[in-house]
Amino acid sequence: MTDDELKQIVASNAKIAQQLSHNVRELSGGLTALSQEVSHLVETQQQATEERREIAAELKALSRDVSRLVETQQQATEERRETAAELKALSRDVSRLVETQQEVAGELQELRQLIESIARSIQAHADRSAEEREQLRQAMLRLTDVQEGMTQWLNSVDEDRPTILRRLMNIENKIDRILEQKEGEDNS
Repeated sequence: MTDDELKQIVASNAKIAQQLSHNVRELSGGLTALSQEVSHLVETQQQATEERREIAAELKALSRDVSRLVETQQQATEERRETAAELKALSRDVSRLVETQQEVAGELQELRQLIESIARSIQAHADRSAEEREQLRQAMLRLTDVQEGMTQWLNSVDEDRPTILRRLMNIENKIDRILEQKEGEDNS
């Protein structure tokens, strides 16, 4: 085997290693983006929880107001009429608050479903990443086996057999094309 052939093999292996490194960086960037989306969703859920607490505090305050109105109604008949009108208004407000709370509960359910969906997506992405890493590892093992076989084969070939060397170069070129196609499919 000549120095040029060895240099070509080394260059080919270096190119493959660079492409693998690039693929790993792309996967890492995708995971970072998903992590940021999950963080954003968690913040949104925390804001919704805080809004629920505020609504609960408002409901407690309204409940205290209703109690005061009932006491005032017992003190005077005239005040009872005014209090009745205020109670009706408060009742409508409470109904609106209950409706709002039901809407918030619905939105929280949607958020839970969205978070579960994102969690499933993240898990699927992690599974795909693990599968891709395993495929890359298998490809590297196969490449190593092929290179070792080629080295052994080349060592056994006499210098006066250029036909065998051409065939070996054709095999190496085919292997390079297969690896490039595989990397192209993995990138897709």
